[in-house]
Amino acid sequence: EFTGKTISSGGTYDITGEVAGIVINTTDSVQLNLKDATITNESGPAIYVENAKTVSIVLSGTNTLTYTTTEELDGAIYSTDDLIISGTGTLNVTSNYDGIVSKDTLVIKSGSYIINSDDDGIRGKDNVAIVDGNFTINAKGDGIKSTDEKDSTKGYVAIDGGKFTINSVNDGIQAETELVINGGSFNIKTTGTGNDVSSKGLKAVTVLEINDGDITINSVDDGIHSDGDLAINKGTINVTSKDDAVHADGMVEINGGEITLT
Repeated sequence: EFTGKTISSGGTYDITGEVAGIVINTTDSVQLNLKDATITNESGPAIYVENAKTVSIVLSGTNTLTYTTTEELDGAIYSTDDLIISGTGTLNVTSNYDGIVSKDTLVIKSGSYIINSDDDGIRGKDNVAIVDGNFTINAKGDGIKSTDEKDSTKGYVAIDGGKFTINSVNDGIQAETELVINGGSFNIKTTGTGNDVSSKGLKAVTVLEINDGDITINSVDDGIHSDGDLAINKGTINVTSKDDAVHADGMVEINGGEITLT
């Protein structure tokens, strides 16, 4: 059972009870088993991966992360390396900046997530890949996003399944390259602030592709938007928008699905 603050060697660590922040700094891989843990840090991320080969977080029970951090280290979970989260438990995140951040790849395989953030809810630089899970995200920035705009093979968001309730001021789900949705249930509401802030339901810069899913969007900006091409191949899609319901600067291709636009 881990009782300290800094993890400096690889291995598996059981985290339970009250912990005043965790810092990981090693060249090896680390697995954190969070079981009914309360992690609070008033001067930085609740979990800070300064360096590691990969970090896996496995959830069981109910876990709570609360922190007040800096603009530089801007996530309740902040990882400079690949981060994988799974398990059957719940993760409650309250953040004055972002909720969960990886500067590399962020993979979420399962678990339940309740995120209240003053900026983005979930952010991965190289990519965000979600296999399954239950997500409730209240974000004053974007709900889920990727940010790498320099490498065309990165900066994507891929979602295979899960249940998502997203209330965001800015975009609900946003990708700097491709956004691909293969399944899942989505209820997305964007509220916007004016001042030319993007507040779209689903947004991609290069390609947006919907292959299946049950998607409901209520947005003040475009509901489904691509700066490049957009394809809808299957799914049940309901969009209510104060701007365009479906918009692409390139090509819009609709091959199937049950689509209702207001």
